[in-house]
Amino acid sequence: MPITTAKIIVLILFGLAFLALVISIFRRETDNIIRSLIFSLVLGILFYYFETTKMEQLTINNLKRELGLAKPVYYNYIKEESKDLYKLTVRYFFPEPGPRLNLTIDPSGRYLHLDDIDEVNQVLEYIGLKKVTHGAKELASITGSQLDVNLYQWDDYPDGILVIERAICRDKETFNSYNCLQSITLTRRR
Repeated sequence: MPITTAKIIVLILFGLAFLALVISIFRRETDNIIRSLIFSLVLGILFYYFETTKMEQLTINNLKRELGLAKPVYYNYIKEESKDLYKLTVRYFFPEPGPRLNLTIDPSGRYLHLDDIDEVNQVLEYIGLKKVTHGAKELASITGSQLDVNLYQWDDYPDGILVIERAICRDKETFNSYNCLQSITLTRRR
């Protein structure tokens, strides 16, 4: 859920709790005054927290990370750089099992799109790159080429062209298969 939606919901609940507090004061119901006061304070603090947080999406993982309850995440990766006359290419390879990707299937059932960018941004931040601001469609759904299956591209990335390649990874401890990040390629023009 977007953090702006969460702020609106909390603000409405705060207004209702404050209204209940005012009604309880006029009716002189001390039990309800205390309850309404507690709810108003909790919702006011929650609204203030949502107003000052840097989170864009309200998810359990983001909330854990924000509150410092999440385990620190470490990624194994290999960095490879190449240069030519016109561009500088930096590629990050992630050995199996790579970071998990949450993908959504498109209505045709042929392609998987990368709409949830939280995991991608976490990896980008870990390796020292800027975050992406929006999801990406599988490149094959745009170009129609089977060579572009498993690729996601951001042409509007601030540092150049960012391409993410996905693969199927297997967790050897749990024997589960999942979609994972195989490599990140950043191409910068010189």
